[in-house]
Amino acid sequence: MFGDLFEEEFSFISNNHCGKGKKSKPRDFEPPAPRDFTNLSGIKNQGGTCYLNSLLQTLLFTPEFREALFSLGPEELGTLDDSSKPDAKVRMIPLQLQRLFAQLLLLDQQAASTTDLTESFGWNSHEEMRQHDVQELNRILFSALETSLVGTSGHDLINRLYHGIVVNQIVCKECKNISERQEDFLDLTVAVKGVAGLEEALWNAYVEEEHFESENLYRCGACDKLVEASKSAKLRKLPPFLTISLLRFNFDFEKCERYKETSCYTFPSQINLRPFCEQTEMDDSEYMYELFSVIIHKGGCYGGHYHVYVRDVDELGNWQLQVSPKGVFSTFLCYPRFPFCFFPDENKVGLKEKHKLTFKSNFQGQDLQSPPQKNDVQWDSEKIPLRLKDSSAGCHWFDLNDSKVQPIKEKDIQKQFEGKESAYMLFYRKSLLKRPPEARGNPRYKIPTHLLNEMNAANTELQRKRAECDSANNGIDLHLHLSSCYTFRNGALHPALTWKESVVDLTIDRRKTLGDLRQSIFQMLESWEGDMILSIAKPLPAGLHLYQILDGDELTLDAVGLADGADVFVWNGKEVGGTKVMTGPDHEPVVLNVLRLAEYNEGGKGQHFTESQHVFSCSTELGELHRALAPAGGIILKNLSGPEKEAKNWEVLLEEDMNKTVRSVGLTDGCSVLILDSHDQSFVNVSSGNLTAFTYDISWLQVKNFCRTGDEEKHVKITATIETVMADIKMKAIRELQLDEELAADDDVVCVFVLLEVPEDYTVKEAELKMGSLLGLCHGKAPTSTQLPFLANVFPVCTVLVGDSWHLRRIDWCYEAGEALSMTYWNDLFLLSDNSPHELLLRVQMGIPGERDYYDSTDLVWDISKECTAWALRQKVAAHYCLPVEKIEIAKYFPDRFEWLPISSWTQKISKKKRKKKLESLQAAPYHLKDGDVIGVKNLLLDDTKDFSTLRDDIGKEKQRQLTLEKKKSRQAERLQRPGFSEEKLNMKHRKPEVALSINVGVFR
Repeated sequence: MFGDLFEEEFSFISNNHCGKGKKSKPRDFEPPAPRDFTNLSGIKNQGGTCYLNSLLQTLLFTPEFREALFSLGPEELGTLDDSSKPDAKVRMIPLQLQRLFAQLLLLDQQAASTTDLTESFGWNSHEEMRQHDVQELNRILFSALETSLVGTSGHDLINRLYHGIVVNQIVCKECKNISERQEDFLDLTVAVKGVAGLEEALWNAYVEEEHFESENLYRCGACDKLVEASKSAKLRKLPPFLTISLLRFNFDFEKCERYKETSCYTFPSQINLRPFCEQTEMDDSEYMYELFSVIIHKGGCYGGHYHVYVRDVDELGNWQLQVSPKGVFSTFLCYPRFPFCFFPDENKVGLKEKHKLTFKSNFQGQDLQSPPQKNDVQWDSEKIPLRLKDSSAGCHWFDLNDSKVQPIKEKDIQKQFEGKESAYMLFYRKSLLKRPPEARGNPRYKIPTHLLNEMNAANTELQRKRAECDSANNGIDLHLHLSSCYTFRNGALHPALTWKESVVDLTIDRRKTLGDLRQSIFQMLESWEGDMILSIAKPLPAGLHLYQILDGDELTLDAVGLADGADVFVWNGKEVGGTKVMTGPDHEPVVLNVLRLAEYNEGGKGQHFTESQHVFSCSTELGELHRALAPAGGIILKNLSGPEKEAKNWEVLLEEDMNKTVRSVGLTDGCSVLILDSHDQSFVNVSSGNLTAFTYDISWLQVKNFCRTGDEEKHVKITATIETVMADIKMKAIRELQLDEELAADDDVVCVFVLLEVPEDYTVKEAELKMGSLLGLCHGKAPTSTQLPFLANVFPVCTVLVGDSWHLRRIDWCYEAGEALSMTYWNDLFLLSDNSPHELLLRVQMGIPGERDYYDSTDLVWDISKECTAWALRQKVAAHYCLPVEKIEIAKYFPDRFEWLPISSWTQKISKKKRKKKLESLQAAPYHLKDGDVIGVKNLLLDDTKDFSTLRDDIGKEKQRQLTLEKKKSRQAERLQRPGFSEEKLNMKHRKPEVALSINVGVFR
């Protein structure tokens, strides 16, 4: 029932129009698809309206019903244009039903919309999504129509076509008195359970008698006593159209649940009702009925899907079997000029009546150019032989399944006798009802003039829209680059003026030929001398590069590979601006980032290397590259992943590789090469071919002498890497400052960073030093690796690791860890210290590009005294990593949930009553930022993925999921142990209560 739940509702002449765009790339902007080879229209499913669609198609293919409805004019029903007027009596339901039937008969679209009709019912979106019973809808719709047509000539439309009478009789066996009661019906309900078919069910209901005897006696009114009697029912009046509902759904009193009866239940295509009628003296033809519609339900008693098999009585559709012979022979038979055709009914090939196909005209009188094909169905558009047009032969049955319409054989109905997909409602028509010859194959028959005009106008507009859509779908935009506007330099083409002035846009149909394109360019240009060569171009980082030449003027643009947005270069095929241009993929220009170590910058801030871009052809040999970039004795290192990767990703280009090309060693646009001269080669392990440290870790550190006072303080520059130990830096600084004699024997000289003591066995990385950091030499004993010194306002203290815990201790006069501080000292310390309550200590960690992992985290102290907003934090983190704010993404980590919550410039929702807008705060929901929180950082320059999760997070979530499942299983096991609690009850789904179906009708009495 929810087959087309997400299908877009679009009816071209509906009141609910969709917008339109220039190019119908999105599906919403396209006009509805035309009818397929059957020439019949389906109905779109609004989400749960398949039951409505099936009933509407049945009423449409009841010609007497639709013609009676069309006979009611605007003078009786009113008009839709007057529906907004307060005093107007507009009968919306029959008007919308007329309009829908006209669309289904005449409008050239694959499926019509019932949105306007259901709006006239007073249904909302919830009602359109609910499942209902089609038999219930049949009765409610007929009742709504009767109410809507009160006071019109069609007031008896329903009774005239569908009304019948059943009489129930009880005959007293003693006095022969007959007691009877009449019942009107619009449809008959027959049993399915325990019955083989329709005839047996009717026999049990209208032929078999129920006897009152023994203890079950009948009180006769005439005899005034309990007597034996017989009870029976007969059909007193038969309607022209007989609707039969099958009781497929029953209730199991043992299991206390509903179920669907799926046993075999047969029903004939023709049935004689004489045995079930009260009056049997008329001719047999008065009792003969023919099956013309079967509504089918697929699913169970709590949900499913409806579709309908209908017989096209007026032969409005093009009926042909869905059988197509396979293979080359069948393809040959389908060729229009071949004088033979395939007859699916007889499974044979025969001679055509006419060698030349005469295609049947469509509903607008325009000949179709070729027979459409769909779903492997070969549609023979020739005039159908008379034997196929005989409705008694069982042809012209269609399966109407919402938007889809497919022809079927009459014997396919037998497949719906049983199973989960089986017949649910049967519709019979009297065999005496004959259609006039002018109605056969004429969908315009008896349709009012105003509806004909509306449909003709809508079809004209549809054709115009489809032509525009076809042009837009097949039109491609080409960017023409004229050689006169370009120069060739640095291995690529560059516009002499601006890019906009150098490119000419041309829109052309992709089905046109290359010769048509060349002619269009000639007409566009005022003058062109010499040959015109068209080449495929592609913008590269280095500039515009040319590839293959477009050849073959007779080929279509689609065939030569020109797609929408393609770049085409117009030139003479030899040179541009007097310079020969090398074309093809073997001469693609490659932009390389060339890095060189920078000289020391005062203050230690800024880049540690210089970067420049150079363009080389991908076929350039490495020897030529080396001569162009590296000085004598220098070496080149390549990094295929960019400079922010680990040191091991830098590889030295060896001497034996100098005959290889740039492309063969994997150098592409954006790759980096590092140029090191002979002095800088100390950082390279040439034997293994790898760099020993990151490029951004090769730099200088400043060391200042604090051992002296006055004007004697000075600083020196020390070369270091991330693996350099602090003790080595101290000894190098002592030598550079010429303090060997004075301090060589002094063990109390320590190396500190911004007056904070650092253990001597720490490396630069462990000390978390940055490029250009200022170090100082001063007297004192360096702390051990288990001590973290900091300054307090009262006395020097340090934290000492004891076991797994850190304890605060006083440092004595000789810098030894002294006594532990009590809680009083703790309070005094934090009261007197410089730490501010308006600061947050965060652990920030940068994501590793291309990997779901992070580099080691670092501490970040953030002053939140002014604001604690997402934008302020982004600025702080960006400054910490020397990156632009717009090139980072940050997220807070929740370790208990193994989740990352991205931090963006969000705005809190403030109550309308509050006039002052409250500033966002990351310390509030949903972030609740506090000391010690982990902040993940993504560098968008190197990694455009915004997924902050790691493999550890996946493992953690999986463990949590398994734990949740185990808890759920344990709870279920505990429930099962309770008395009177079964496993069926545990797995039983709670269903929503059923809602009654209703249609709102105005008062017209």
